[in-house]
Order: sequence, then structure tokens, then C-alpha cells
Amino acid sequence: MNYRKASSDEHITICKQVRSQSVLAVCLMAPFIPFVVLALCLSINMMVRQNYDKAAFIVSTVLLVVFAVVVAVFMISLMSGFVKRISCINKRNYSVADCVVAGRFQTINPKHNHSFVTVSFPDENTQQAMVSPKVYALAENGKRALLIKYNEPEGKLPFEIAVLNMGSLGNEPHLQFITEKTEQNGIAVLLKLVDGDSILDTFPIEYPECGFGGCDLIDNPDHSMVVLALYSGQSDYAFKVFKASEGKLVLLLEEDYSYGEATYMWSGDGKKLFQIVDTCLYMEVSDFEQHCVGTLNVFDVFETRKETKEITYDFAGFDLDELDFFRMTFSVIDGNPCVVMPNNVIMNIE
Repeated sequence: MNYRKASSDEHITICKQVRSQSVLAVCLMAPFIPFVVLALCLSINMMVRQNYDKAAFIVSTVLLVVFAVVVAVFMISLMSGFVKRISCINKRNYSVADCVVAGRFQTINPKHNHSFVTVSFPDENTQQAMVSPKVYALAENGKRALLIKYNEPEGKLPFEIAVLNMGSLGNEPHLQFITEKTEQNGIAVLLKLVDGDSILDTFPIEYPECGFGGCDLIDNPDHSMVVLALYSGQSDYAFKVFKASEGKLVLLLEEDYSYGEATYMWSGDGKKLFQIVDTCLYMEVSDFEQHCVGTLNVFDVFETRKETKEITYDFAGFDLDELDFFRMTFSVIDGNPCVVMPNNVIMNIE
């Protein structure tokens, strides 16, 4: 894994995402929380003293002191981790490695109240990193990211990532794909190919009849192509695949709006595009144990070939009350791309 120093622009992104205002707020508030807890404990203790006998008062005092100490130790430990991370960032005492988001996991670490994201590297290795809710929301599969390794002597700080919103092209690192939302002349968004401050080419995306809810840019691993994923905001999706050639945007592949919610990931060699179409958003499951919950599409970008597989899930023993939380995502396990479903059900892609 090749670690390097972050550039100035990357450092700014890391500061905005990892050293966020919420983290700073926790650091400022943490020292006061044990005092607030202690004040509440004393208030409760005084009530016990007025209404119960001496033995109950002594037991209550001991328990409340123990509770206050536990809270203080916990907050100091939590604050210590935040302070170390912020200190490393301020001093630029960290290294980064280029990676791509390969999967999101909603398992919460109770100590840090963070979620986890798996990222993949050009050599097909993977690494799990801790992320804040803010970064978790940005970590769409296929997006470029930076794995942050803190150069902290004790080595106890976890790996984190920062998500890059703009993708640079592999063969021409000074070029970038960016989007600009607009509602003028029936255009919903403009895809731009830029070189520094110069706009080399633009591609207008017309405002669709089903509405426009937003879009995402997802680079392939060598950043030579990009998927412009479009969302209607009404559970409809579409996408377009572009590459840059001689300063021009070239449309390679596109699909018009269809029903469902789509998730994307590139293959390791950047030649195939994987797409999950989630169609179980509002379905009713009652009298059957297995149900088709979506579709896996595999697009060969250069040969414009599409393979489709049905994704099924065994609902036997599944709590239907949790159906609103049924989601599928991509991941890379032992170098192999796969679809991950609830209860760690895995579907291999290749």
C-alpha cells in the first residue's frame, strides 16, 4: 500500500470532513459533561437523604460517585481520541493512500459512535476504516477517497477516510470532471471537463419529465472514466458513462430513467460497471419465503454489453418490521466484488 503526503487541496478536504465542527464541539463540551452529571447526582442524592434512612443515603452516595467517575473516565477517553486526531491533522502528522469506496456497513462502534466503510486499492487489497456520520453520507460506492493513516507513536488511532468529490483523470491528472446544477433553458445539470480554471467541454443533461433529485460522479479505478448517476427523487434512476478524449467529453454508455434506486461500483480493472437496482423499496412480503429484491446489472463499457442477474433473498426468519431497512450494497471480499445483503448474505458477482 503506497502512502504519501496529502496535497494542499487534499489537506483542506480532510480538515473539512474529519476535523469537522461537530468533532470540535465534542472536544469543547466533553470537559463539562462530568460536572453536569455530578450536579445531577448530587441533586438526586439530596432527595434520597431527605426521604430515606441513613443506610440508603450511604448506598446512594457510593453508587452515584461510582457513576460520576465512570462517566468522567469515558468522556476523558473519548476526548483524548478526538484531541489526538485533531492534533495530527493540524500538524499534518498523517499519511494518505488513494483508494475507492467499496462498501458501507451500518454497524456502529459504541465507543466512537462511528460507522465503517471498506475501501479498495489498485492492488485489489481492501481496508476497513472508521467514518463519522458526515463522511458516511458522502461515501457512495465507487467514489474516490483517501485512507488516512495517523503517524501517532502509540499507533492506537483508527484508520479513517475522506471522500473526494471530484475525480481526476488517470492519464491527464490536471483534468477533472465536475458537475454544476442549473435550471436554465430546461437543463438540470452540466457535466464539465475542466483544466484548472479553464472549461474544456460541457455536456448538458436535460431536465427529465420524472423530475431531478440530484446526481453523483463515480470514477473508475484509474479515473479515466466517470459514471454520472442521476436520481429523480421519486425512486427513478438513470446514468451516463463518459470518458475524456483530446479535451472532449465522450459519451460511451447511457440508460434512461427506470423505476428503483441504483447503486454503482466499478470492477477492479475499470472495464465493467456493476449496478444494483433495488426494487423492494415498497414491496409487500406475506405468504412466500423467497422474493426477488432487485437486479444486478453488469455493463461492459467498451463492448456496450449488458448482463442481468436476479437478486433473491430468503425472508424465512426475517423480521418484516425491519423491511424498511432492507438495503443492498457492494463490497470487495478477498479481492472479489460481491453484493452484501442483511444478515451478511453474500452474492458473488463474477
